[in-house]
Amino acid sequence: MNNSRKDDELIKILRQFPSIEDKRSMEEVYLRLQSKKENTRKHHLRNKKFLWPSIATIAVLFLSLFLVITQYNQQKENKGIPDKFEIAQDDSSNQTNEQKAELFHSFEDDSNFESNNKKLYQEKHAIYKNDVHEEDFVVTIGIPDTDVMNIVPISVIVNKDRGSHWIDYYNYVYENIDEEELGLYDYYPYKGTLKMENNQITLDLLADHQYDSGTSKEEIFFKSLNFFKYQNVDTIFLKEEANPGVNFSHTGKIYEYQINNTQSGYLIYSTNNYTYFTPSPNEYESIEDALLDMKKENQIYNLHPSIPNQFNFTVDVSNTEQLVLIFHNNVHLKENHETIRMIEAILLTAKEYGFDTVQFKNTNVKNIGPFDLEHPIQVPIAPNPVQMDMLE
Repeated sequence: MNNSRKDDELIKILRQFPSIEDKRSMEEVYLRLQSKKENTRKHHLRNKKFLWPSIATIAVLFLSLFLVITQYNQQKENKGIPDKFEIAQDDSSNQTNEQKAELFHSFEDDSNFESNNKKLYQEKHAIYKNDVHEEDFVVTIGIPDTDVMNIVPISVIVNKDRGSHWIDYYNYVYENIDEEELGLYDYYPYKGTLKMENNQITLDLLADHQYDSGTSKEEIFFKSLNFFKYQNVDTIFLKEEANPGVNFSHTGKIYEYQINNTQSGYLIYSTNNYTYFTPSPNEYESIEDALLDMKKENQIYNLHPSIPNQFNFTVDVSNTEQLVLIFHNNVHLKENHETIRMIEAILLTAKEYGFDTVQFKNTNVKNIGPFDLEHPIQVPIAPNPVQMDMLE
């Protein structure tokens, strides 16, 4: 088929369509085209107005991210965060949450190690020779616990300007100590006068002293007098209203009280805020038995072990001045408060049995807190130190 024939057929088909007439003038058509063009331009402007805030938001986000990264890098440089921690953090992307938490926990423990170690050095439950200066005097008194079952020894370093005789220092502590603040029973001062009379220690009680109003009160009263042993006193003379002798309803009339020098180990007594060393109610002739008793819980007196039960040891008492304590089973002592309390409890017990020093063997460590375990350790002067600002 030639092209001429195709054109004729196409013209014939087009002529069959209905006729279309446009009655608009040329001006009207022109205005309509201009209106469409204007609408198209406004549509583009609206799109641009929507686009600019989006671009601005994205820019702010990128700027904030840049500032955060910069600040983090500066903080890392200032704090000296090690590179290996940063690497560990990057490599932990496949770790579980628990593993990540353990990683950060370990890092925190490492950073606090030095401060924790300093606390171990500062936390002592006894007074030692190096703690006392020439102008100081150590006063040790026994205060009942709140159940009036145990007598807790409390030691205070007093400046010697408080008086001219050690009796003056004791009276000062009796009058100023706040037993309730220490979590103990309000017991002092004595209902009477403690004084030096004819080179004798005399306690002159008031008529209404009430130390004889029950067996337990009498027992606690006499136990409190036992702490004068720290001043090498062996006898306390008793009076009532300046008359010799005090009549106790259960014990009878007593003119003088002989200090009880029975020996025992030290256990732990705890209040809500304080932990104290307290003599065990069980008395033993040998230090070996006393040390074994220190591994046991005493539920009746609410006393806790001062030596963990997992530690086994033997003692050598062949030298009357130095106790040798030998640990078994290749023990490795840990640097913590529990170990320091154990060492101090052993030192205090050694003092009770007349030893001057203690040598620890087979500990597998050189130092624990303030203690050099490679050399003999001097026994303390007294247990449970209390600061003077807690008394006034």
